[in-house]
Amino acid sequence: MDVNKFQPIIRQIFIELSERMPEAMTFREIANIFFKYGIINSPDNPYGSYQGTKRDYVLDKLNNADNILSFMDGGIAELTEMSSIGIDGAIKDTSLRTILKQLGYTKKISNEEHGIDYMEVPTDIESKLNLSATGTTRIERISRERLPNNIATLIDELNDNLSRGNLNASALLIRRILTLASTVALLKHGGNDKVTTQDGESFELNVLISNAQQEFRISSQTISRVRSAKWIGDSANHSYRVKVNEQDLGTSVTATRLYIDELDLRDAES
Repeated sequence: MDVNKFQPIIRQIFIELSERMPEAMTFREIANIFFKYGIINSPDNPYGSYQGTKRDYVLDKLNNADNILSFMDGGIAELTEMSSIGIDGAIKDTSLRTILKQLGYTKKISNEEHGIDYMEVPTDIESKLNLSATGTTRIERISRERLPNNIATLIDELNDNLSRGNLNASALLIRRILTLASTVALLKHGGNDKVTTQDGESFELNVLISNAQQEFRISSQTISRVRSAKWIGDSANHSYRVKVNEQDLGTSVTATRLYIDELDLRDAES
């Protein structure tokens, strides 16, 4: 694949975002979504401190981000879904969607009843972004910062296995993290009945995820990615013959990080 041919398209996407996001979002809102998807390391409001316009800010941060992958996946999905809902302040993304299609994005329905959709990232986005030029997929790490100790311990173990290339072990750890994170978050909100049955038996992970989605109003696209991550972990658990690939694992790691953030677990007690 000639990755160079995609660079003008990617730059055009950045330019389009730099035009559309400032029209609909405040400096703080832009910083928040950039922080959520790893473009910046702090959600501080740049208004008054950044020497430039909102357009300059968007282009600057996107062009200089260490890892753009999460934003090109979850960030684009969130922005296009916001416009699909038709709420005041949502970006006008007709031209953005046209450019995204040139990169391989496809329209996906997240709520058929209300006509809500978003643009889904192509499976070969890493190669198009030239993240695989060395032959090894760059899988981002999950920060353990301000997480409950029991979850942070599993995050450390996951990051260690990622560093050593233990893909199947990482997939299994992600499943454990999803289970523990769901349980801790639901219990934090007093949802004992969301975690165990009347007989005291723990719910299956699928049920925990559904309960967490309802309790924390997590977006459907995030939940879809979380369920995919669970399925990959299940597959690795059920048969040693299953070989998890780096692309699937990278998607699972991103889904897990987003899920943890949606569960509001930072600074939560163990």
